[in-house]
Amino acid sequence: MKKLIALMLLLGWGSAWAGTITLDFEELSPGEGAVTFQTQGYNFTATNGFFANVGIAPSPSIGIGLAGGPFEMAQVGSGVFSIYSLDMLEDTVGDGLNVTGYLQGGGQVNTTFTLAAVTGGLLTTFSFGSEWQGLTSISMATINTDGSPAVLDNIVVTPIPAAVWLFGSGLGLLGWMRRRQTA
Repeated sequence: MKKLIALMLLLGWGSAWAGTITLDFEELSPGEGAVTFQTQGYNFTATNGFFANVGIAPSPSIGIGLAGGPFEMAQVGSGVFSIYSLDMLEDTVGDGLNVTGYLQGGGQVNTTFTLAAVTGGLLTTFSFGSEWQGLTSISMATINTDGSPAVLDNIVVTPIPAAVWLFGSGLGLLGWMRRRQTA
């Protein structure tokens, strides 16, 4: 029985990890000044700003510009997800991004990413810790010193399907019943 439960846990968590996706904004075109768009099962909404297409020749687009803010990201259908990393473009001024995650059981987590001023623009990857799991939504607010949009690209997330939560609950119930029988 223990081997069966261990195998089921391994398969269950493996399938959850296999669901990791990268939201890539390089070829996305929500339209200049758009206040909402959807990509790969996630809704993006600007509550006091807009999204802009950002490109550097010869590439038509390198990411999505966040001008103003804050910006909300949530899974379509009010699902739960985890965020692992995001890429931002460093520019000649130096911008940043304040990110707040809203947890499924209530509460929130916060972090601020600051970009160094560089010439030529480089994508920098910022990672999130384990406390950024089980989110219902995140809010992003730009920190701009010159009014230009902060450029965002490649958000790595894992949608957490309800089946994973049910699977874990079922395994816990099986373990509790088994323990009760042996006691």
